[in-house]
Amino acid sequence: AMGAALGRPSCALAHLSLEWNAIGDEAAAVLAAGLHGNASLCVLSLAHNRIGAHGVAALAPALELHPALHTLHLSHNLVAGRGVAPLARLLGLHSSLEQLHLDSNRLKEDGTALLADALLRATRLRVLSLCDASLSDSAAAHLLSCAAVSPAPLHALLLSRNKAVGAKTARVLHSLLPHRLALERVDVDGCGLSQRTAAMLVDELHLNRNIRRVPPRTTRFFA
Repeated sequence: AMGAALGRPSCALAHLSLEWNAIGDEAAAVLAAGLHGNASLCVLSLAHNRIGAHGVAALAPALELHPALHTLHLSHNLVAGRGVAPLARLLGLHSSLEQLHLDSNRLKEDGTALLADALLRATRLRVLSLCDASLSDSAAAHLLSCAAVSPAPLHALLLSRNKAVGAKTARVLHSLLPHRLALERVDVDGCGLSQRTAAMLVDELHLNRNIRRVPPRTTRFFA
């Protein structure tokens, strides 16, 4: 019923939150069918719904040509590894998407690499949230490097609570902060950084004129 209602020309719904509904892949595909004919939705939140690769594969094509959707929440689902590929493709197209939230999915090396490469083609993305997403240190470092040269520089890159993220990511962030990184917010708290490295990064974040939201100097970045 929801999918059919979304697809009606008379639908004017702008914000749809279906969090904690155990939707799963099958119902996500039904919802996607309605999104193909929708032109009003701006924010879609499907967090905590056990949506995996098949659900994402149905949703992403429905959003490729959507004229209005700017925020998609898929945090706390079952998107793992290369299952994120349809979303990476979506970022690389001229879609309306400006915010993508994938916190607490098991993206790991493969999934993060796909998103990083998509940033090189993204034109509108402003916020990418990958907190607690099983990112490795090398994957997070690659993501930062791609964010620095993205055609649509990110305003916020959120990587907190990825405990494997550590020295390599810190080195990349350290090299990018003074010159090339246009982020207004960067979040790596709760990662595996040493106390000394964390303190150094916090000091540099406070000195960077681009970054408007910075953690206090007492923040504990390390696990």
